[in-house]
Amino acid sequence: MAQLVIGHKWLVADAHGVKTDAAFMNTLEDNTRLRGAMDKLISDGAQAKLSNRAKDVLRALCIDKWHSEAHHQHQNFAEHHWCHIKKNVEWLMNLRNCPPEVWLLALQ
Repeated sequence: MAQLVIGHKWLVADAHGVKTDAAFMNTLEDNTRLRGAMDKLISDGAQAKLSNRAKDVLRALCIDKWHSEAHHQHQNFAEHHWCHIKKNVEWLMNLRNCPPEVWLLALQ
């Protein structure tokens, strides 16, 4: 699996490979160290992003949180950008005839 973090203002996208949904907090902390703290975390409402640990970290870093309603992807701007990124990754992998195991490398 991968966690994708997309900046709203500059559309910088970072992909982090993860083995479980619970690894989101490590991804958030790594991305914050790399890019700095964001103003607001906008998510699709996944449980890992709304855990108590997530709330504590967001509170400590003064990051606001918002999540879209279920089955309303149009509320989350990152969903639109994810479609473009996914299409480009698939195009690249088909162009280079890559095996499916390297999808994370192509995404990064």
